[in-house]
Amino acid sequence: MTEPNLEKELALVFEGKKQLKDVLDLGAGRLELLTELAYLYFEEGRYDEARVLFEGLMALDMGNAYHCRALGAVVQRLGQLDAALRYYQRALKLNDQEPETWANLGEVLLIQGNAEQGLAHLERADQLYRSQQPHAPQRRRVQAILRTYRRVTQ
Repeated sequence: MTEPNLEKELALVFEGKKQLKDVLDLGAGRLELLTELAYLYFEEGRYDEARVLFEGLMALDMGNAYHCRALGAVVQRLGQLDAALRYYQRALKLNDQEPETWANLGEVLLIQGNAEQGLAHLERADQLYRSQQPHAPQRRRVQAILRTYRRVTQ
């Protein structure tokens, strides 16, 4: 791609009409590999490396709710709750049918002392898990948190 064409393509990215991954001609296979590697780093506790990769993936594909949610989880583990909150909220704007996003956001809200909203988000997560993945281990965690808060507030 010539330099003037690259500038035109980037202008489309800035206008939200095109994804950077398409301008750079990164195929889905490459993005999937980077996503898997970022997740592996997260699972290994290599949060700084996971963060760099997920931030890059978000820049390449701004409409990917999973990357937003994953980056939220990374910064949550790093103790950056305000940033986690923003990433989870952005992920919900992109896809509000992911129970894990609702659950993660609910937990952050609870940690920040916003019990009412946090519990509402956890309730929504439980509803989505019930309809999509009733036996998911994450659902049991959500239910345990809800039971605990109900007992404490009674």
